[in-house]
Amino acid sequence: MLKHFSSALILLSFLMPAMAQPDSGRCNKAVTHTLLSGFRLPSALDDLSLYDGQFHFVTGGMLLSSTASGMLMSSPAVDTAATAIDPGITYAARDPFSGAVYYTKNDSKGVSQLYVYYEKKPGKYATRRVKLPGLESSVFHPVFTSDGRAMVFVCDSPLGFGGTDLWFSMRKGSEWQSPQNMGHYVNSVGDEQMPFVYGDYLVFSSNGRNDSYGGFDLYASRMVALSQDDTVMMYPIGRCPAYSLQAPFCSDGDDLAFVASPDGSEGWWLRRNADSTESLCHFSGSLECVELRGSVISPLYDAPENAYAVVAYTPREGTTPVLDTVLAMADGTFTLYLRPGENYELSFHAANHFVTRQTLTPSRTGEERLYDLTHCDVRLDAIALDSLIAFTDLFNSSVSSELSPKGRAHVGRLAQFLVDNPTLHVNIYSTYNLSPDVPFCSLVNASRLRTLTDYLISKGVAPDAVKSFTNVPRALRRGTGVDSSNASPVATSSLTVGFSFSK
Repeated sequence: MLKHFSSALILLSFLMPAMAQPDSGRCNKAVTHTLLSGFRLPSALDDLSLYDGQFHFVTGGMLLSSTASGMLMSSPAVDTAATAIDPGITYAARDPFSGAVYYTKNDSKGVSQLYVYYEKKPGKYATRRVKLPGLESSVFHPVFTSDGRAMVFVCDSPLGFGGTDLWFSMRKGSEWQSPQNMGHYVNSVGDEQMPFVYGDYLVFSSNGRNDSYGGFDLYASRMVALSQDDTVMMYPIGRCPAYSLQAPFCSDGDDLAFVASPDGSEGWWLRRNADSTESLCHFSGSLECVELRGSVISPLYDAPENAYAVVAYTPREGTTPVLDTVLAMADGTFTLYLRPGENYELSFHAANHFVTRQTLTPSRTGEERLYDLTHCDVRLDAIALDSLIAFTDLFNSSVSSELSPKGRAHVGRLAQFLVDNPTLHVNIYSTYNLSPDVPFCSLVNASRLRTLTDYLISKGVAPDAVKSFTNVPRALRRGTGVDSSNASPVATSSLTVGFSFSK
């Protein structure tokens, strides 16, 4: 896919590695994420669901609700609508197939049981317990596929892989069939909790995997495998590996309770830090991205300093391009999340390097994971900051002040370098030998300095960024072979030009 993209720079789409403040976002404005500061629950979160435009928090034995509206959250209040169904309710979710509300509550033995609140007759509602065949353990946090054919839930059955596992049951008519464990691709020796169906993927929290950032992390697994075989036909769910959602959705604390709006265009999750403080985080945009990973290298440095990219795309024809600035890690590694099918214009920058520009229209090929992966490295060209150049590399002849094609190409690169690095200034040094024809040499020397200065300015270099001198400083000459044995204050080679850059 990226054969034409061999010099592309793959950049991190998060301006901040942590969730301390709003940041530039994943998927190049397809996904942005923000910490909802100031949002507080009265005690630690035990569970969370989202339906009918409301958050439903389980916290400290209470069920609270709050209006879900992007980054604007109403203060949590007692969930009177849910508690009116059953005062002992501990969690609730709506079944998109029947419209009924499924909820859990603890029985006298402390076992969490599953119930359904449904319309028995027009205008008449009733509640009944949902018995899942062959399952006697606690049932928590039921969620449903968009078509209502499958229900996924958390269970602490000893038949699982350890702790709490994710299970599923298929609907047949109005009844739920014998539950099945979702298997080792999804479940681990730890705890799997708080699932959520996001399009074709199941997102959940787990603390039993080797790639954890710390505590509970968010993972995603495709609901139904793309390859079909007898086993998949019998049990179509749980046959795809689970992948970490990575930073910033994962941190060294606990990341829990991922939920999203019905159209998947925005969502929320909860972060519990090591000091037990909790924050609700918000994201917007589709998570089905193409993740480009790579590293940037430099011919002069181990890793370019302050590498970044400006990523631009036009959402619709005739609209203003959306710009996003993304930073690299200190070691030069980059990760960029892009929307499949979008046309991107990427320009890559680093201090003391040329800007590299690329176009890319990413496409998804690995549909079994939420982030489709590809990889590419890039080399950013740089210019040696101090250099001496013989007149033959710049001018048409030994007595000419007109730039040769080779000279225009070289000075053009210098001009582009200065435009790409506007904090730099260039000092141009030009000198001549001790020829008896001093007036002529001085005249040619001055003319060449004007030519070089004018050409740089014509290419977009700011006039105050160019300074010229009629002598080459010893520091620049030293070790170049230009300095003569008699230590002349000027270079003895004919009409040598030197360039030096400074901040």
